[in-house]
Amino acid sequence: MRPLLFTVLLLLLLFGNGFAAYKLFTAPQEITASNPKVTTFALQLLQWLPVVNIAAIAGMFFWQKWAAILVLLLGVFVLYLDIRYQIRHHIYVALPSLLIMAYFIRRYWGWFR
Repeated sequence: MRPLLFTVLLLLLLFGNGFAAYKLFTAPQEITASNPKVTTFALQLLQWLPVVNIAAIAGMFFWQKWAAILVLLLGVFVLYLDIRYQIRHHIYVALPSLLIMAYFIRRYWGWFR
């Protein structure tokens, strides 16, 4: 049986990434207006990262190792983009999410295949 807190975290990440993808695709001008350093290329990266992350989180529901590794790599890459383009308001969500996810992945690594 899947651990409850891990399942809750995965669901929260799915909803959060779904909302992020929705906002980034429907209102990109809000991102560029509040973060003037974000280039067109960076905006396109930011738009597609939550989509890829949703696929990776879905893979984690099935205990796939590739998905766990991809979620961690994407989390680090998002932090890099947040720092690089000074998207300060997102770091407060991205960093704790990454650390909590890393904890759960490490704790349940033996469950992944």
